[in-house]
Amino acid sequence: MKERTIAASLEAYKEKAKETIRSIDRERMQLEFERKKVEQQIRKAAQDGDRSSAEIHAKCLVRIKDNIKRLCVSKAQIMSLQMNMQLAKSFEVVGGIISKSAAIMASLNKNVNNKEMQQQLAKFSREMQNLQIRQNYMEDCLDSAIRIDNESSQASREVDMVMSEFDLLQKHKLGMLDADSYMAECAQWVPGSGDVNSIANK
Repeated sequence: MKERTIAASLEAYKEKAKETIRSIDRERMQLEFERKKVEQQIRKAAQDGDRSSAEIHAKCLVRIKDNIKRLCVSKAQIMSLQMNMQLAKSFEVVGGIISKSAAIMASLNKNVNNKEMQQQLAKFSREMQNLQIRQNYMEDCLDSAIRIDNESSQASREVDMVMSEFDLLQKHKLGMLDADSYMAECAQWVPGSGDVNSIANK
């Protein structure tokens, strides 16, 4: 009866973990969509020479990126718990297969402590109840709003990068920079840039 209870608990927790991961993925997709929108707004403001508006949008972008990272960390933690649960379930299966062998079962019991396993399951249950991804997301937004100095610095770097990109593009169009010089400058300000046309079309 104890083994069945543990197996049933593992299945229930695995389902909760799957639901939580799906919820995290939905949140992350929404944030990625918002990130792209905000990046476009920053580029438009920079192109119009409106640095003030660009920095406001950049602060929003910093918050979004920060929360995407936090969601990714939460997902990784839950996936790790899933692996631990699968391992625990494997021990249960092994225990059932070799239950007829008293000597082997005695050896297994030395390595697999049911009380310890139940404690781990109880710990995981508490962690799942306390996780509350949506609540953590809202708290993270508030925390990000409090970190004004750090956020402003990051936002300023975002705007500097975009404005430098447009300045370089303008110089290239006016013939003030040849293609090689343009690409070398872009490599400093635009990570991953390697195509003049792709940058020009942004």
